[in-house]
Amino acid sequence: MTISKKSKLKTKKGTALIVAIFMVAIIGSAAIGINAVALRQINISETYNNGLVAYYSAESGIEEGLLRFRFDKNAEVPKIIDDATVTSDLLNRQPLNVFRNYLAKPTMRTNQSDNGTVAGYSQSDRQQIYDLSVFYKQKFAGVNTNGDGKFDASDLAAVDLNSIPADYNYIVQKDNQKSYTISQTASPQDNNIYLFWRWLKPCSGAGYSAHALEVKLKLDTSTLQNNQAGIFKDEYTGLFKDTTCDSIANANNASIVAGTTNVYSAGELKAALEISALNVKEMSIKPIGNTAGSGDGVIFGFVQGLDFKTKVAGPTTTVNSIGYFFGASRQITADISRQTGTILDLFNYVIYKGGN
Repeated sequence: MTISKKSKLKTKKGTALIVAIFMVAIIGSAAIGINAVALRQINISETYNNGLVAYYSAESGIEEGLLRFRFDKNAEVPKIIDDATVTSDLLNRQPLNVFRNYLAKPTMRTNQSDNGTVAGYSQSDRQQIYDLSVFYKQKFAGVNTNGDGKFDASDLAAVDLNSIPADYNYIVQKDNQKSYTISQTASPQDNNIYLFWRWLKPCSGAGYSAHALEVKLKLDTSTLQNNQAGIFKDEYTGLFKDTTCDSIANANNASIVAGTTNVYSAGELKAALEISALNVKEMSIKPIGNTAGSGDGVIFGFVQGLDFKTKVAGPTTTVNSIGYFFGASRQITADISRQTGTILDLFNYVIYKGGN
């Protein structure tokens, strides 16, 4: 049986058509795959670029916060009008709102006052924005050991003196001093200061002499009238010794808080130093006495007002900035020690933390 030339030609044309279709399909699939990869890379590149711009936006907020701190150690952003503001922060520190700044090309402009009412932000808005908050106040100074959200003498009693955490902020070694800004409110009872402390070393053993806690209160004398000048001093000092120690000159006995293990208190500090008529603006504590190199000192904590309405200064000022740009956000946090003593050392004591 023979096949005609016409039939052979038809067969070759059919095979070529099938091969062509397969080739087009293969090339098309490859093109679609390459296009998908290219689009993915473009999206990744755009997201990265947007994130970078958002990071620099957040960095601008950090710079503003550090600048405000430089000129005012007690700067708050936004300004806290009500010290009883409740927030979601575990230590009840961070302000309820934030200060939002829109970064425009011509100038830097804001849409609000320092009191911080957050405005909306569109994800499609190609504009650099940062949300800034600067805060240092918290419900109490001290470590809430038992987890009830408050601080009292029982929290100090629960501390194991043989294994104090390395990041325990509320500890002062012998002859060192820590100072805290004291808040003031319109309610006199909320300005009362209750200080608790516990000695790191017991008042016993060979070569051990007496020790005491020196407490200094600086007063706000701005409300004094001219005829009151000389009645009140700017600073009052109290010296409270361990009741189990030998006597120490000019020192008063501190009270052991009932139901605790060697935790002491002076009661209401202003009343103990007989200055209850004026408000305190700063408190300093300094353990003294004992012998050199004894490793002595105190762990401590204090509250202002027994119902925790008045916030007190924490060990650090926290500057928190979140930058936004076209759907991307970056967060930078700076923790500044409030115990460094000089603004010249500021950048030696700033710890930055990044986030997404």
